[in-house]
Amino acid sequence: MEGQREKARAGSSFEGKKDEFTFASDQDRASLQQAGDVFEGYIETHVKGASVLALFDDKKKPVTSLNEGASGYAVLAKTPFYVEAGGQISDQGWIETANGGRSRVTGVVRLGAGLPRAHRLENIEQRIAARDIVTAQVDEERRDATRRNHTATHLLHAALRRVLGSHVKQAGSLVAPDRLRFDFVHFSALAPEERKEIERIVNQAILENAPVNTAVKNTQEAIAGGAMALFGEKYGDKVRVVSIGDGAFSTELCGGTHVRETGDIGVFLMTEESGVAAGVRRIEAVTGLGAYDLARASIDELEGARQLAGPGPLPAWIDQQSKSLSKLQKEIQQLKTKIALGGGGLGAGGAEKETLQIEIGGSTLIARRVDDVDSESLRTLADTLKSRLKSGIVVLAAPMPEGKVSLIVTVTPDLAKKAPAGQLVKTLAPIVGGGGGGRPDFAQAGGKDPSKITELLAAAQKEITRLLQ
Repeated sequence: MEGQREKARAGSSFEGKKDEFTFASDQDRASLQQAGDVFEGYIETHVKGASVLALFDDKKKPVTSLNEGASGYAVLAKTPFYVEAGGQISDQGWIETANGGRSRVTGVVRLGAGLPRAHRLENIEQRIAARDIVTAQVDEERRDATRRNHTATHLLHAALRRVLGSHVKQAGSLVAPDRLRFDFVHFSALAPEERKEIERIVNQAILENAPVNTAVKNTQEAIAGGAMALFGEKYGDKVRVVSIGDGAFSTELCGGTHVRETGDIGVFLMTEESGVAAGVRRIEAVTGLGAYDLARASIDELEGARQLAGPGPLPAWIDQQSKSLSKLQKEIQQLKTKIALGGGGLGAGGAEKETLQIEIGGSTLIARRVDDVDSESLRTLADTLKSRLKSGIVVLAAPMPEGKVSLIVTVTPDLAKKAPAGQLVKTLAPIVGGGGGGRPDFAQAGGKDPSKITELLAAAQKEITRLLQ
């Protein structure tokens, strides 16, 4: 009987699962459920006289108080703090006790289904206890930035449907103070002209400074009236409808916070458009001062380039510089290849000692470490060295940027069956932590350990000697 009681206690609804809030009793849980979730944040960002209904520690266990310096969660009888939903992240701000102790609210989470929200408190300034009366204050600057971005996603959604077609549907979003991200159903990347047109339509809607209206309606009535609903989203009997102006431009079901007029957004700038899944595209954008900062930085960067370019069109100067740089880089690599062919300058730190040229049964083996060359130059060097041999094998290994290794083996036609390059590469590449392959006359591989190049060259001499003799 005692064993059954233990099982029952372990399975009780207030015991909870890992990383979930637990409750002292089912009665406490029911009491919070009955209190409901009173959110006043659509109208207010500052709420006085809010009673502390419950407190939880860092591990989401119920406590009667949270002491100074601690962290935990507070449940209030009423709150202006938005809890993350619909892509919009939670508000942040402060909770202040009657004695003036201010504790930072870093986020808001749900206690569970049908339960009120809990405010995450970090480094509490003054002891907070259950039934205390506190003041809740949302960080208004952060909230305003978030509102701008949220209303901008509605304008963006409408603009996308106008430019791309009615098949466009929202597939996900993120609304934060510093940026917005909007995923939508579409089957190809946006053309530059489409991006410009979408951005222009959104900014035109902002300039019109249309009012942003909200109303609570019957769900079926709202959808029948043309309000956009998210596919797969579950809605109750009543929904909040957000419409721009008279609703002809945009009307959506949305529980988030929004600006009063579209002009509050200021300006909208797209920063990126990309694909995230088959048939799903993503747009990232900024608004308000974030858009101003981005535009200002871009203008400053452009002015800096103009000063470097001097008189004349900037694009022509950039094109000229690019061609000149490409030509110089090619000349440098050609010079490095010539130096390497001359037998000198094969690398710093005694790399010349890692050069081998011997005769094996009437054929020549050249095995070298070559420093400071790119992959294309290394291949040119290998082909040139082979062309100088009547019968022979060339093995070149070069350290590359980011700790990589490039290995090339090339074989004259008479030895391709006896010592195939592809077979040699498969034998040698693992020494430098890599792999590769190729034809009997030419093969290449990559590696991840330049410190083993000397060991690789010694192994190459041993293996090729075995094959040729």
